[in-house]
Amino acid sequence: MAEETLLSVDEALARVLAKAVRADSRCVPVERALGLVLGETVCAERDSPPFDRAMMDGYAVHGADAGRTVRLVGEVAAGDEGASAKPLEAGTAVRIMTGACVPAGAEAVVPLEDVTLAEESLLPVPSTVTAEQHIARRGCETRAGTAVVREGDIITPLVAGTLAGVGYEAVAVYPPPRLAILATGNELGASGAAGIRDTNTPMLAVLARSMRVPEPECFRVGDTLASLNSALGACESATHVLLTGGVSAGAYDLVPEALAAWGAKPLLHKVRQKPGKPLLVATRTSAEGHDQLIFGLPGNPLAAHLGFQRYVAPALRVYMNKSPEPRRERATLTTALSGDRTRTTFALATLRGGGGEADARWWAEPVRLRGSADLYSAAKANALLRVEPGQTLAAGSEVVADWLVGCEAEPTLE
Repeated sequence: MAEETLLSVDEALARVLAKAVRADSRCVPVERALGLVLGETVCAERDSPPFDRAMMDGYAVHGADAGRTVRLVGEVAAGDEGASAKPLEAGTAVRIMTGACVPAGAEAVVPLEDVTLAEESLLPVPSTVTAEQHIARRGCETRAGTAVVREGDIITPLVAGTLAGVGYEAVAVYPPPRLAILATGNELGASGAAGIRDTNTPMLAVLARSMRVPEPECFRVGDTLASLNSALGACESATHVLLTGGVSAGAYDLVPEALAAWGAKPLLHKVRQKPGKPLLVATRTSAEGHDQLIFGLPGNPLAAHLGFQRYVAPALRVYMNKSPEPRRERATLTTALSGDRTRTTFALATLRGGGGEADARWWAEPVRLRGSADLYSAAKANALLRVEPGQTLAAGSEVVADWLVGCEAEPTLE
């Protein structure tokens, strides 16, 4: 295929997103839902707090008794309804614990450390008592029927606590994908000087887990159609299948033929990009009846990484009902950066700054690689820069930097 007829990077991504499907929502336990997207809007079933709640250990008193000595007439512990049922009369106080129901008539809670009992049952109330001090009145946090989290919100630890606070033990979410990774090549794990260590499988597995995708199924596959067909046959339950290697034009590049025999329909093959030109994407309906999106990533580690970052990650986000776009920052380029003459270049970079008082800018420093398999230099990168064919970006240019998968901040509500 002539270089001029290769698919552009934008058209390639558009084709992937056109075939990316969103999962149907299902219920999971709240404690297992971190990072997933809510599939329902959740409303408070009652006021919160559901009663006037003491916010400190101390004494519930009347405001009018400030500066007076009053009688202690009881104690209210958290969860003790009976002790709080009787209204508090003027001239009296009750000892109260944090989280307990404040008796009717009490207007403030005086902290334990602010008073010393004159006698066992006599309480000298401080002369300054502020109305409502250390009391959370019923419904001050939220009212019954109010939406506390909405469909589309990402479940963070605080959202999980909110769900538990309104009585949810399980909640509807858009589930994570089921991912299979097939690393192809006789050389992987081979002994002797000709052997190559498999870096792609752990790298892709960690990328997936950083997106809250559960442990993927991983296979190491030899360069024969029989081994490829056998491994693909074990991927029927996967929603997304990643293969690395075997997608170019060499004698052992058998992935396209194996995918065709498996019933996969090609969506694209070869993209005008560097690295990762041989990228292959296909679709298939599994024997279980669900859609599968299949990515044939080049065996080159940095090309496989780019393929995940640029095409696989957006499809996984769509499946989980998230925006396909990565997090982006506008940054200032520290040194000049040149692209390939005919292909869109994606360059790894280190993104720094963004928070200093004197200079709140982000700075993008391109990573200098010693070849397209140089993971050692690439390991310091946390962002990706795009350079158009034939383009040179001067030092000081403003660029758009995509955070690499796994290098973003912790998930927040979107």
